[in-house]
Amino acid sequence: QMENGLSVQFNEDLEEIIKATGDLRKLANTLLNLGKPRPIKIEEITLSELLDTVTETLIVSGVLKNVKIVKKYSRKEIRTMFDPFMLEQVIRNLEINASHAMEGRGELILETGLGDKNRRPYIIIRDKGPGIPDDVMGRLFEPFFTTKDSSKGNGLGLSIVKQIMEEFQGTINAENHEEGGAEFKLEFRPL
Repeated sequence: QMENGLSVQFNEDLEEIIKATGDLRKLANTLLNLGKPRPIKIEEITLSELLDTVTETLIVSGVLKNVKIVKKYSRKEIRTMFDPFMLEQVIRNLEINASHAMEGRGELILETGLGDKNRRPYIIIRDKGPGIPDDVMGRLFEPFFTTKDSSKGNGLGLSIVKQIMEEFQGTINAENHEEGGAEFKLEFRPL
């Protein structure tokens, strides 16, 4: 970065690399400290804003480059209390899994809202991939269970996602959508 004569684009790319490296360091520390007490940074989060931030990062990084993003956000801002970094990890994991299921192409539907009866804030992340086979559905959140080859996953992602959601008094459920594809619903405690 201190070298003179570098292009503006090169310097912008370096900034992205430095930011991503910092995020990866935080994620590595988080994974290493799972199960250990850690300071939690709980703050009020607007769900659509956090979804946009994570999604844009994955578009720029190429993961969602060829995926059509469909936003079905509530007209009202939907908020909850959560650790923003941890929720980013949850969303990132689900969006990457969706991209893998669609082989990097297709449609990703992002939705926010409030439950009809329980008024709990929610996020739905749905892909237009092949869906989840019945024999896999019951094992999705098991540690080290994976249907991917070793270069694409180790089977920890969804079990960690579930652990994070439960740590913040939330839930995660998966199902196959009637129009095809997998749907993950994250429900949060109300404000």
